[in-house]
Amino acid sequence: MSTRNNVEFYELLKSRIKEKVSIFLMSNILEYTININQIIRLNVYITKDMKQFIVAFIFLAFVTSSYAQKIKKHEIDKFTKEEFVQTSSVKLFDVFGFMRRHKFECYIEKHGDIITMPAIMGFDCENINIDKNSGVIFLLDNDETIELLTEFIGDTDRYNRFSTCFKLSPEDVEKLRNNKVVSVRINYVGGHYDAEVKEKNQSKISNMLNLVLPKL
Repeated sequence: MSTRNNVEFYELLKSRIKEKVSIFLMSNILEYTININQIIRLNVYITKDMKQFIVAFIFLAFVTSSYAQKIKKHEIDKFTKEEFVQTSSVKLFDVFGFMRRHKFECYIEKHGDIITMPAIMGFDCENINIDKNSGVIFLLDNDETIELLTEFIGDTDRYNRFSTCFKLSPEDVEKLRNNKVVSVRINYVGGHYDAEVKEKNQSKISNMLNLVLPKL
């Protein structure tokens, strides 16, 4: 196969990948189907190595599109003319165990110049109370900490979760935007728990803030 046909094949594959590929993940088996009507016209013979490349390329595209942070909503209020931006949600950690689930899931909202972080906190026991002094402390990769107090108070739900919101100051935004979150402490009435953030999740808050704010 000529070099030119190779280049044409890979370029065509990338351009058609979204509309011509179906991916099914089940029982650790990756099945794929490719419509190659136009590729056949190039008289390209798909070798074993090329098939492996196709599978890897498809899987990478699937994983990237599934887990990347993105803008979920972007609107302009017709009365106030203020911009509203909301990102997709991310999990900093989600730890399962016997009768327990420590969890912190959040997203970013921008209302005009105000930045907030709605979040769900998960606990490993029932009847946890959240008061005005409860909240979260982020430990950053530069060893600084950011403490955020809850905007809402109350008790956990039947699934030992509490939905709340944190308001981010300009200083909080700047630190979170430029640093990774490596560990989290959840404070509640009568106690707290700590959770480490896996490396793959440490930049998620930074990525969300960079989506809703002008580039540095």
